[in-house]
Amino acid sequence: MVKKIMLFMVFATFFGCQKNYKELKSCNLQVDNSVAYFEGKIYSGSCNLSYNDTLVWKTLTYKRGKITKEIGYYLPGGEVEYIGKLKNGIMMGDFIAYYPNGIVSIQGYLNDGKFDGDWIYYDDDGSLNKTLVWDKGVQLDSIPHK
Repeated sequence: MVKKIMLFMVFATFFGCQKNYKELKSCNLQVDNSVAYFEGKIYSGSCNLSYNDTLVWKTLTYKRGKITKEIGYYLPGGEVEYIGKLKNGIMMGDFIAYYPNGIVSIQGYLNDGKFDGDWIYYDDDGSLNKTLVWDKGVQLDSIPHK
């Protein structure tokens, strides 16, 4: 029950904030030595990358000029494809991917860009499919749930 409540809270937070991401300004930043600047100052905040200047492709969040979070969108629908955190340009921490219908497809943890711990896979109807257990990029186990 606690897992269901937590999952609902994640969805509620995500869908409540989703529109705000798409209304952010475009990423017109200058990058020097992997540090982003806006109008000559180190940039902190969020902005959008667009495809063909019309469709939002990604939302990037910066802190002190470094990318800390990336949200990818399905094109052309604009639904969220994945949300991941970055550290020094490498995906780190919690990662969650979605089907185009908005249902979670995969969730897990990345350690230095490698799968680590339990990675949970869902079917497009939200039912649990399998769990893969990883240790720093090495698969230890596969647990089917169907």
